[in-house]
Amino acid sequence: MTAMMPYETLNSTLNHAAGYDGRKQFSGGAFKLPIAPDLVQRLFDDFSAFITTKEGMAGSLMLWETIPYTQTIKVSNDKMAFSNRGEYYNLATMLKW
Repeated sequence: MTAMMPYETLNSTLNHAAGYDGRKQFSGGAFKLPIAPDLVQRLFDDFSAFITTKEGMAGSLMLWETIPYTQTIKVSNDKMAFSNRGEYYNLATMLKW
């Protein structure tokens, strides 16, 4: 699903995965580019091992969001409500069980 898309589309991409069933926990972190491919692979392997060895967690997700930040950082943090603003990207996780 690597592509440019309008915000409305991006904001709805997890709707099908979240669903109304089960329990969910959303979390994440931040990263800067460049990022070492072997680190990404290790994180993916660890995440995959975790969700495949726990019952009912196959619907969990790890998302690497590389939304350009150049416009976002033009306005200072104290002028906006969204505090996750800087020269970095998001790593989002949704654990579902």
